[in-house]
Amino acid sequence: MLDVSCAALLREPLAAYSGEPPHVAALTEQWVLHEPAGEQWQVAVVGAANATGWPTAPLVAALRRRCPAGMIVVASSDAVVQSTVADFARAGADRVVTITTDAHVQRVLELARRRVLAPAPAATLLRLQSLVAPWGVLALATHCVRNSSFHWGIQRLAEFFGRTPQALNAELRRHDLPSIGLLQRYGLALHAQELEERGISGRSEIAFRLGLPDSKSLQARRRRIEQSQLHTVLAERGRQTDRQTGRERERDRRLAAR
Repeated sequence: MLDVSCAALLREPLAAYSGEPPHVAALTEQWVLHEPAGEQWQVAVVGAANATGWPTAPLVAALRRRCPAGMIVVASSDAVVQSTVADFARAGADRVVTITTDAHVQRVLELARRRVLAPAPAATLLRLQSLVAPWGVLALATHCVRNSSFHWGIQRLAEFFGRTPQALNAELRRHDLPSIGLLQRYGLALHAQELEERGISGRSEIAFRLGLPDSKSLQARRRRIEQSQLHTVLAERGRQTDRQTGRERERDRRLAAR
């Protein structure tokens, strides 16, 4: 899915890559609200600024709420200052790319190719995103899981979010979420499981799609990861969310009865 603001740069390369023209739309928050509820997409490329020149972080957040597993690439023809990059990250973007050369266009195509090869674990991301926590914290947690097949180091992730690694992990701990490293490792195992559920059964093929050197590396990583730990965390945090929602509903009922 391609924002009309990026169409001139990316429509033809994306069409040549996929063999069919990309879906182009004037992406706005209102457009997202009227998008069919079941509509899903694997990659969305969004302009960094709207028609009035304001950053599109609110649009990115709206797209992310609608589709937790899709990749959102923010594209700009001008350099984006670091503070604005962090705003996009905490809104739910996966990448912010400055497009001034053909090499930058190829980078966007490569991101799209890798996401199509290794779709993100949608069900887990939906559960993560539904927890009670500040949106920026959920954006961080889901980014770790959704992009685990890209093997970002913690320092690169910290730079993207505009914080130190220590500050990001402290923020996750405050909301009873696993560390960045654990979320990334869990995410890789969940990516492998997602591929298996989609009929990709060869270990070497799964390892290739996840950016791992060989099937032995994949097996070793999966042995070290106990997926149930993440599921246990999500289940407990889900129960906390349900309890909090129940308390809020009871409070609202009492206020309405006065």
